[in-house]
Amino acid sequence: MEERLTMQFEPAKVPIEDATNFEKVIREAIAGGVSDSELDEVDDQLIANLNSGKPDIGAVIACCERLLNVYAEYNKDELKSFTFSTLVAAHIRNDDITSTISTMEMGVKFSLDVKAPNPCYSIVKNALPYIMCSDVAVDTKLTTLALCTKFLDEYMLHDELIKAYINAAYMFAENGAYPAAYRVLEDAEVAAENIPGGAATIEVLSVRVGIVLQEGA
Repeated sequence: MEERLTMQFEPAKVPIEDATNFEKVIREAIAGGVSDSELDEVDDQLIANLNSGKPDIGAVIACCERLLNVYAEYNKDELKSFTFSTLVAAHIRNDDITSTISTMEMGVKFSLDVKAPNPCYSIVKNALPYIMCSDVAVDTKLTTLALCTKFLDEYMLHDELIKAYINAAYMFAENGAYPAAYRVLEDAEVAAENIPGGAATIEVLSVRVGIVLQEGA
C-alpha cells in the first residue's frame, strides 16, 4: 500500500487552488510513506506559483498555513521551516508588512530552535531588506534586525552579519534616525572583530565617519 501511494504522488499536480483538498492530499501522501524530499517539491510548486505571471497569492498563503499545521503534527521540522520561508515570500509578494513581520519572527525563532539554517537563511535574506525599507517604526526595525543578526551570528556568517548592520545603518541615517544608525554600527564593530585582517573593522569605521559627516551637513 505504501509503495503504491508513494508512486502515485505527483507534487506538480497537488491542488494549490483548494486548501482543504490540498491538505487532504498532503496528509494522504504522508500516511502513504512519501519522502520528505518529495514533499519538499510541493514547496517548489508554491514558490513557482508566486513567481509566475499570475500568482494566486491567497491560495499559496492558505496552503502554507495548512502545511505548517500538518508538518507540526508529524514533526517534520525542516519542512515546516521551509514553509515559513515560503509564507514570508507570499506575504512580501502581497505587500503585507504586518504579516511579513509576524511570520518572519515565528519562522526565524522556530528555525533556530530546530537548527534548520538553510530555510532560516532564506527567511532572513527575503524578509530583512523588505522590513528595513518599510515605513514601520524604528523600534520594530531594530527588533527585526536583532533577531535576524542573532541567526547570522549563531551560524558565524560574519560577512553577511556585517553587511546587514551596515545596510541598516545607512537606512536609518537616510531617514534621520541617527541614534539607531550609530547603535547598529556599534554592534557591527563588535562583529567585525571576528573577521581576521582588520578590513571589516576599517569598513565599519568608514561607514561611521560617512554618517557623522552626513548628520553634520
